[in-house]
Amino acid sequence: MSNFVRLDIQALDSYQPLMVISPTGSGKTFSVIKYALKQNVYDKVVFAMPTKAAIREVFTKLSLFTDDVGRDDSDARLEENFNAEEVWRKKIVVTSYERLLQQMISSPSILYNSLLVIDEAHLLLSEGRNCTIQEILAYYKYLREKYGGKINVILLSATMPDVDSLSEYLEAKTILNDKRPVDIDVKVVRVKKSKGDYYLSKAKEFINYVKRGELNLNDFKQILVYTNTRRSAEEISKLVEKELHVTTTFHHAGLPIEVRKSIEEDMRSDNNRYKVIISTDTLALSINTNVDVVVVLALKRFAGLRTYVEPSTIAQVIGRAGRPGYSEKGLAIIF
Repeated sequence: MSNFVRLDIQALDSYQPLMVISPTGSGKTFSVIKYALKQNVYDKVVFAMPTKAAIREVFTKLSLFTDDVGRDDSDARLEENFNAEEVWRKKIVVTSYERLLQQMISSPSILYNSLLVIDEAHLLLSEGRNCTIQEILAYYKYLREKYGGKINVILLSATMPDVDSLSEYLEAKTILNDKRPVDIDVKVVRVKKSKGDYYLSKAKEFINYVKRGELNLNDFKQILVYTNTRRSAEEISKLVEKELHVTTTFHHAGLPIEVRKSIEEDMRSDNNRYKVIISTDTLALSINTNVDVVVVLALKRFAGLRTYVEPSTIAQVIGRAGRPGYSEKGLAIIF
């Protein structure tokens, strides 16, 4: 039996809200892309994504099959010929949570008879983006009543606590799938507390782990290392390249568009330029890669007060390893 998720097409065609809870790599977003291209019920399908990399990837996939697709995010708005009104007249729009919310507030009529696709919906319960998604769902409820049901929503996530309460609030049907198409081995490496820099001390533990022969980098195509600050991504990249003598790079939202695109394309190529990529959340959500190994170095955040990274985020990061079509099995190592 296939472990890829299957949408309830009949439910979507009848304006039934859906929540699809299925592991990373099980084809959630791809299944909705196929539906968006074939359906003739909704005037518009809007994909709301959490990162620029995810927006770019979904837009690129859709563009292979239709010209009636637009992209609205901060990168797109830097392009010389960008026209927001033209983008939002398209039958399919790929955008950020924030841009969708802006449209719901300023131009709600454009969303009449639309299907809203909220990817990585677990961020509803995570600090940072939660308020935006909560507002989107509140406006959705208002517009659904105003338009007599002629607007619908589908939430996609690999991890969603308190599913019952949310499905009740949205009056949504829930599709649950707990089978991954590609298995992942998860190893936890316990490390001693260090008084030095949190991120660099974790990086040194990873480097020593490799030097001890517990992980042979040559056995794997590409390794993704997760941290959660731009500075640490850059510093760890330099340190790993120096100590392990492998090609590395770093990826975060502060890099120029073309640099980020180049790294993302390398991660999907057959001949990788980089052996190790150190990234913040920018590559942790909604993007397909062919990395075999994910190394998690950051379990804490230091934004004002020290807090722990949300378990749902760690689960998403781990899910980058061993993607169907790229790997037979994935490996995740948590320090």
